[in-house]
Amino acid sequence: MMPMTWGEHLLLGHSEMDGLREEFVELIGQLQTASDAQLPERLQAMRAHLEQHFKEENEWMRRSAFPPRDCHIDEHTAVLRSVCEVCELLAEGNVAIHIRETEEKDAFQVAGRGELQLGVLVEVMRRE
Repeated sequence: MMPMTWGEHLLLGHSEMDGLREEFVELIGQLQTASDAQLPERLQAMRAHLEQHFKEENEWMRRSAFPPRDCHIDEHTAVLRSVCEVCELLAEGNVAIHIRETEEKDAFQVAGRGELQLGVLVEVMRRE
């Protein structure tokens, strides 16, 4: 799987947030390429980033009267909750999800018993 990379197509046009989002995309790429041994450390880095990112973005949305701010803030809370749950699973040694590319361009093989991880994956795919 090719790791996610930053590009102009991801710019929001709000300089305050674009820098945070670029760092977010870099961390996603690092998570995508992490070995099982690297995963806990990289996920903790993502968690720390998201906590700061969401705090700053929530404050920005409140100051600017961003129209869908309440919904967006609720989504931040849900994402952080999911990341915390995955961190707990990893602390228990559960890295039970594996994603592999297939010969088909738009298909992946997903294996594992991690319901939370699969739920997060499906939600991310739904939003994309």
